[in-house]
Amino acid sequence: MKKIFILILLFIVLSSSLFFSKDISLVLSGGGAKGVYQLGVWKALIDNNYDIEGVYGTSVGAINGAAITMGDYEFAKNLWMSIDYKRLMEVEPKIIDILKTDMTFETMNDYFSVIWELITNNGIKIEPMIDLIYNSINEEKIRNSKIDYGLVTVNYSNFEGQELFIEDIPEGELKDYILASSNFPGFQRYVIEEEKYIDGGFYSNVPVSMAVERGRKNILSVTISLKTPRDIITDIKLSFDKDINHIQVSPSKELGGFLDFDPESYYEYIKLGYLDTQRVLGNLSGEDYFIINEPYEYLKEILLNIPEEKLKTAFSILNLEYVDNASPEYNYYRVLLPYFEKITLKSSPSDVLNEILEKLADYLKLDDLSPYTRLDLIKEISSGTWKNKEDSFIIMNKRIFYSDLMNFINFITENCDCEIFPSEFSEDFKNKYKEL
Repeated sequence: MKKIFILILLFIVLSSSLFFSKDISLVLSGGGAKGVYQLGVWKALIDNNYDIEGVYGTSVGAINGAAITMGDYEFAKNLWMSIDYKRLMEVEPKIIDILKTDMTFETMNDYFSVIWELITNNGIKIEPMIDLIYNSINEEKIRNSKIDYGLVTVNYSNFEGQELFIEDIPEGELKDYILASSNFPGFQRYVIEEEKYIDGGFYSNVPVSMAVERGRKNILSVTISLKTPRDIITDIKLSFDKDINHIQVSPSKELGGFLDFDPESYYEYIKLGYLDTQRVLGNLSGEDYFIINEPYEYLKEILLNIPEEKLKTAFSILNLEYVDNASPEYNYYRVLLPYFEKITLKSSPSDVLNEILEKLADYLKLDDLSPYTRLDLIKEISSGTWKNKEDSFIIMNKRIFYSDLMNFINFITENCDCEIFPSEFSEDFKNKYKEL
């Protein structure tokens, strides 16, 4: 049996260069327990050899920003993995059960009644959090770092927002201002020199304006909770500024609640932050799944290495008529691709294949928090089984449609006289992902 060995060269021209030079600045929003997502963003930048010029954050973003400025990813990750709400605050479990969920219309009354109760009782005691920050943050290391640093807080007495760069913060008080920036409304007010402070998210939750003020031209902002009007105005202004390259990352899948400090969820958040950032940097594509970008048409290569009679059978599975006396290339580009373009509403071969594979992956309920090559998905799909047990009319029709696609994938995989090897880039990507 003839074997064609397909060697895919290293994907040396990363499309991330379309977004940034290798010098960038980070802006990190507040968001409580969801902040561990930002560690995944940081790790993606490390793995792509970016140099961070500055980091500016609010609330948990100020805490993570301090960790990034200190430069020890493993230390920050291990610290996060050890945190639950007991290491941050002294509060009854029943109150945490309410506060750790995101506020919705249905829970709004319970949420505000708890907040009001906490405020009238001077708020949640946060001595454990104070100890954690004081024992973990190295002020000297941050002040001596080549990475610029800034945070946002709000003076509670006059409700005045303060955007503070490292030189604006008095020596020996950095940890206090980090705690002031992350002073959630339900916490006891944090006091610095007889002035009370509250969470900086009330003024600027995504302080891109601080990076702009520092003259940064390449800015990556990470948003894990709502923006303030000030943030939205800054975004609008930047949309008209051609000299500043502002790219935004936010969770593509739902995260837990603001105070849902659950170590069992942290690793999933880190993985999502990593994959979302790799997608923004151009190393991944896909909408619901994360597909490693490789400059290669897997479907075409498989089809062109199937005997013609088998290829005709493959087309018939999709009720397509194979054009006799025409080359396999002609049938691929003029018959099969137009059919897939019609059902996917995509135009490029890679986008068409992504859409088909994502639909089938969703149909089979494959893991949506792992990186795949297109070949990985083809193999997973060819060995997969239908997992949706519903029998509604819509589901049954969907099952028939996707069964045809699955039969097509199975058939061409079984009858392809070829071996396809993953690229060096995809193997390297997967190995780095495993090290998260």
